Amino acid sequence: MQGKKQNIHGFLNLYKEPGISSNQALGQIKRILHPKKIGHGGTLDVMAEGVLPVAFGEATKTLQFLLDSDKEYEFELTWGFETDTFDLEGEVTAKSDIIPTKEDIEKAMLKFIGEIEQIPPVYSALKFNGKNAYELARAGHDVDMTKKARNVNIYNFELLSHEDNKTFLRAAVSKGTYIRTLGIDLARSLNSRATVSKLIRTKTKKFDKKSAICIKKLDELAKNTHNSQDLLLNVDMVLDDIPVFIASNSQAADLKNGQIKFVLNDIGLYRIYNEDNILLSIVDNTVDGIKIMRNFNLTDIDK
Repeated sequence: MQGKKQNIHGFLNLYKEPGISSNQALGQIKRILHPKKIGHGGTLDVMAEGVLPVAFGEATKTLQFLLDSDKEYEFELTWGFETDTFDLEGEVTAKSDIIPTKEDIEKAMLKFIGEIEQIPPVYSALKFNGKNAYELARAGHDVDMTKKARNVNIYNFELLSHEDNKTFLRAAVSKGTYIRTLGIDLARSLNSRATVSKLIRTKTKKFDKKSAICIKKLDELAKNTHNSQDLLLNVDMVLDDIPVFIASNSQAADLKNGQIKFVLNDIGLYRIYNEDNILLSIVDNTVDGIKIMRNFNLTDIDK
């Protein structure tokens, strides 16, 4: 039986397991918690696993601040072949007998630290004339991904293990970085070929692998919890780098009516809270005045 839709607000640090899409994971959560509103903070491929922040209710209004954040991944390269999708789901397009040494790989990795240019993989969701690149590729069309080249930042790049034809790596990267491309470019720079055989997102913003829970664990917790709200993290946990302003009761009442009767010192975004420490709004203090970016209604919570 379909449960009553719940007014719950906050985040869940989900560990998405391989074999299901991010949207399928959301579907499973919906059947467990029956939220009125739900969204996720950054798609993981079906073959990928790891941290998938899930937002409920008013927390969905903060997802953009999460999508723009840096991320950390661990991934495995299997040497000897490359596929068209840069992972094990694709068709083999090139082979190589060269398996670099640990020392050679670490030396080559140094060239990828800092700002680099990436050409995204053809099997990606980037748009060409309104269609996803991967849809065009599967339909047999040639897709010139060089038109989508971008600069990204690799903040940290570590080799965790290297044995036989497999190398396990960790990378801390900026928004928009394609880890599969990073791995394939590394292999090509060594005159070899490889494919990403495992991909784990270990961290994004304040969500990390160590504290993430899987769907099965969520189901167990939900069955033993009277209030689903107790399972969630705070709505504002992804906003911690935005300064705070506490509005008086009268200022908070005016703000609810779209009227701003307070002054902010510095230009930029602010989180506005009331005297009860409830998040009311995100505003942007510009040279032309204060503009409301997001309003929150956090009184509508199921008890």
